[in-house]
Amino acid sequence: MRQTEYLQALHFNFLRLHEGSTVNMSVPIVLAIDDLQKESLGHSSAVSLVGPNGNLVPILRDIEIYKHNKEERIARTCGTIALGLAYVEEAIVHAGNSLIGGDLEVLEPIKYNDGLDHYCLSLAELRMEFQRRKADAVFAFQLRNPVHQWPCTFNDRYPEMLARDGIQEPSVIVTSSWWLHESG
Repeated sequence: MRQTEYLQALHFNFLRLHEGSTVNMSVPIVLAIDDLQKESLGHSSAVSLVGPNGNLVPILRDIEIYKHNKEERIARTCGTIALGLAYVEEAIVHAGNSLIGGDLEVLEPIKYNDGLDHYCLSLAELRMEFQRRKADAVFAFQLRNPVHQWPCTFNDRYPEMLARDGIQEPSVIVTSSWWLHESG
């Protein structure tokens, strides 16, 4: 994210797209870099990101580097400045002091070769699937651990409420990755 996009997401929970429409974005998607990485970039206009196998995955062009105001990000994203939350510690506190954004050119889709790659759809593929299903609303949940499993009750409790609001064909996306984390 560029700084203007980051600030829109952080302060207003949405992004204004180039054509003027808006999309919900309550959690900024950013890439933090440390001081050494920032210095090594110098006046570069592009950065390539390398996958775990050494393959070039995306290129970030027309880059913009800006200050990573960690305390504000924690407060606005998590609603607290209390340390100790896993996401806060891993993704923000120990991240670099700068953020880098730009125009992202993805060279090839990311594949995990875990037998589940066919479920990892691009935004365009998701849109086509929702159109195929004639979905008039889409609800997405990420389940990181069993405590976050409450959205699973969504299908049992809310169909009649949705029908009252005129939603006839909802689609629900539930991603669950808490069992994938390495132990130890």
